[in-house]
Amino acid sequence: MKAIEAIKSGSQLLRESKVESHILDSELLLAKILKKSREEILINLDRRLTKSEILTFNKYLNRDPKRANCIYFKRKRILEQKFFSE
Repeated sequence: MKAIEAIKSGSQLLRESKVESHILDSELLLAKILKKSREEILINLDRRLTKSEILTFNKYLNRDPKRANCIYFKRKRILEQKFFSE
């Protein structure tokens, strides 16, 4: 499975769970699992994921899809702290 396919499938699951920012959350969750920035993920959408990475991604999505929404808010809070501290 490629990164773009994982993002699409994760986004679909989150959308079905009524998560408003389903695409962004799917991208951020994949970035967190791969320990890369969101930008790096989007640049390398053709990157093949290992079975372990796919299982971990699915595990987090299926555990509680609405919790994935928390990733966005945590990331936003960190960015705001950096912005306002400068």
